[in-house]
Amino acid sequence: MRPSRGCCFHSHGLGDNDSPNSNPTEFPEEPMKLDKKKLAKFAPSFLRGWVRDYRKLVERKHIANLIFARSSGKTARVSYAGREPKPNEVVGGGRVKLASLANAFPAASDSFNILYLVSSALPDHVDIWVEKACAAGIKIVLNQNGVVYPGYRPDDWNVLNQPNAWVRERADYIIYQSQFCKFAADKYLPSPRRCLGDAVLYNPVPSSLMCGALKKNRGQFPVLILGGNQYQFYRLEAALRVAGLLNDRGCLSELIVTGKLSWIPDHAEARKMADEMLENFGLGGKVRFTGPYHQSQLLAILAQADILLHTKYLDPCPTAVVEAMACGLPVVYSATGGTPELVGPAAGIGVPSEILWEKDIVPCPEQLADAVIAVWSKIDDYSMQAKRRANEVGNEEVWLAAHREIFQKLCETVS
Repeated sequence: MRPSRGCCFHSHGLGDNDSPNSNPTEFPEEPMKLDKKKLAKFAPSFLRGWVRDYRKLVERKHIANLIFARSSGKTARVSYAGREPKPNEVVGGGRVKLASLANAFPAASDSFNILYLVSSALPDHVDIWVEKACAAGIKIVLNQNGVVYPGYRPDDWNVLNQPNAWVRERADYIIYQSQFCKFAADKYLPSPRRCLGDAVLYNPVPSSLMCGALKKNRGQFPVLILGGNQYQFYRLEAALRVAGLLNDRGCLSELIVTGKLSWIPDHAEARKMADEMLENFGLGGKVRFTGPYHQSQLLAILAQADILLHTKYLDPCPTAVVEAMACGLPVVYSATGGTPELVGPAAGIGVPSEILWEKDIVPCPEQLADAVIAVWSKIDDYSMQAKRRANEVGNEEVWLAAHREIFQKLCETVS
């Protein structure tokens, strides 16, 4: 069944003919370009909404008119549906891994025989991409991250899963980012209908991170880092509570918080909330916010820290964890989701928690603080184990070689 029209890749209330009325509009050959600054300044909100909807309609028609030419050769030619990062673009989430993949398998601009999609970074109008690829005999590879579960989005988790479900049902091959990702997908998404195979491949990290030396000159007390983007309030609050407890015990040098503060749309208000927590927990001068960062800055940021504090509940396959371990940072974490698979038995300490899909459970700050102190007491041993573990689960060359083998097998099945 095609996903409902409430999904993000369907125009509001439009049928399959993509026309808003009985007299179809003449569409330009390319999506129109808008001056967003001028539009925001002069256009009333209802007009901006109309233009946004019209542009989506134009884009949908443009994609529908594209000719999907299947490459006839046995060499993999890959399309990422335009989701591969541009040079020097600041990206996060599911698109990060496409940078290294596109370097090894450049995006095909004309004919291709593999359509590679990431569940957490699907393109607009993904249903058209998938339908036209299927019709042309192009193989679809889905890189499956986690799913939206009731505890994360109580009101609309099922609707938000529909685009992912649509692709998974039609994928020829599925790459799961962890065993937990497969478990969650099997639990909340329909079964694949035409899948030729699947594999578990943990997210890789750039070889530049793997080559970094272990930290030698440490301070008297640990520098913690909360990685990724802060799109969930509880993650930051838990980290600040841990920092406050450690500071009270005289066992904290600094907490570094990376990425956007984006749990609400108003970033200024989010920063105000964060500053209020700093005051409440007595952390003045102890917390530093980096803001958004480019991947090229990551090594320099991680080199300043000693331990990664990962507070997210049921995180399916956090690349931030592998990136930190590659730089020799052991991990103190919520022992849920796919994180325990990544860290293993020796690269950090996890705080156990009950597994509930109906609500997120914040890891106990006191237990996290105790774990930080335990790791810090043997920091050099943990650091060595972290780097070793990162090479086992996040080796980029191994990840690319596995993709090359998968692509080759799929190309050989093309009739």
